[in-house]
Amino acid sequence: MVGIGRLLTILIAGVISDRIGRQKPFLISIISDTLFLLGISFAPNIVVASIAALFLAITNSFGDSAVYPAMIEAFPKKATTINSLLKAAMSVAQFLFPFWVAAVANAPLTAVVLAIDGVLLIMLGFTICFTFYVFSQYIPQFALIVVGSS
Repeated sequence: MVGIGRLLTILIAGVISDRIGRQKPFLISIISDTLFLLGISFAPNIVVASIAALFLAITNSFGDSAVYPAMIEAFPKKATTINSLLKAAMSVAQFLFPFWVAAVANAPLTAVVLAIDGVLLIMLGFTICFTFYVFSQYIPQFALIVVGSS
């Protein structure tokens, strides 16, 4: 759901950020992140959790479209360093996210079946974040080298 939601919102977020400035899209990102965290924390079933995951996609799209350009505009001579620091912060968050999901699960960890669910959730969290991260990092290179796009 995060990947689908991000694909649906990233183009809109970029246009909005360019037209109305960086602050309002960043506020949308913060509100969406709050809705995601509340929704995922209290989700009684997979449907509600999936809807909450869409808010994480909105957070990612609007956050990226506001923060990256704002930081580059604020530090034009250190754009590469700022970009690296932002990516490092996101990597740490992506690393910690699966553990957070496992920690807020309301099932007791003493049962073997719930323990298996926790391990699978952690593996799924790493796989989803890693796959989307790799895609987002290498698709520009693919466009440059294979497609010949500028």
